[in-house]
Amino acid sequence: MHIIDQPRFVPLKTYEALIERLSETLAKEEPVQSIYQVGSVRHPGISDLDLVCIFNSDSAVDINVREQLTEDELYILTHNLFGIQQNNLENSFRYSFYTGYRLVNGQEQNIPNDPTQLISEELKRQIALEFMLKMYISMYTQITYRTIKLRAFLLEAKAIAFDLELLGITLHKLKELVAEVNRWRDNWFSTKPSKREISTLFKHFFSELEGVLSQEIGKGGFYLPYDHTAISRNILIRSGSSFKMAHKGIPMLSLLPFMNRKLLNLQNRFNSFRLEGPYSTDFEGSVHEGRFLFYEQLWNKNKQFYPHFIPPTTGIRLWKPEDFQ
Repeated sequence: MHIIDQPRFVPLKTYEALIERLSETLAKEEPVQSIYQVGSVRHPGISDLDLVCIFNSDSAVDINVREQLTEDELYILTHNLFGIQQNNLENSFRYSFYTGYRLVNGQEQNIPNDPTQLISEELKRQIALEFMLKMYISMYTQITYRTIKLRAFLLEAKAIAFDLELLGITLHKLKELVAEVNRWRDNWFSTKPSKREISTLFKHFFSELEGVLSQEIGKGGFYLPYDHTAISRNILIRSGSSFKMAHKGIPMLSLLPFMNRKLLNLQNRFNSFRLEGPYSTDFEGSVHEGRFLFYEQLWNKNKQFYPHFIPPTTGIRLWKPEDFQ
């Protein structure tokens, strides 16, 4: 398999300098009340950076900080900043698992010490399955294209241990594989695993993840808002009696002796995927309906008023297939 996006070492001071520069730039925007870092940078060169901006209610911000970044800074900031209006912040903690908030600029907000305690057990299970499903779909497409996005895998695999805890799974082969990935992360720039070891672990990880999802979603109690749901233009989810995923197309570029992110994305034009599983859309009046509606409100608001900021949501971004037509 091709392996792309190999981690490269970036000093911690580069992360710290970027946080300082971004916070100074954003603090000049009048609607910005606060800037928080979420999480930590335990493995410089592998870890990415997550910053959340808290905006005044009924405001708008059009700045795109990524346009001003160097190559190293773009490597650290792998996606747009998160952003949310202050009047939606408290409600967001009922639906999201972001923890470890650290104020880097602006005024202190009322951040719970442990936001996970505000989330119902039913919703914790839903969110855990959504995250695992999102990773499963990504890994399925990579295996189809015979290409591993290595840094993304190292980042996402770590979180699976938390999802297994939320599902009440204490002993499982997948937990052992997560532990192995964590050992790789701790020693990556001194004792890197071989290409063969990476490919082998990636495939085993995918197989065990598939088994957990098939079993847990098969139990019922998993919800999505539409009978026909899209994650992207070429990835659809449909309700079905059993958990399975299928591919249609010809991943011809996989036969090339080299691969990069641009070629990997190009393959999506010629390949499509469909996931089926026994999920329910009958959740009127439940916490799931409240979460889906709240998230849709956040996405629409950011698209209109904060186009270069992502709402701090947890789970899969879902669409109706006709949204891409």
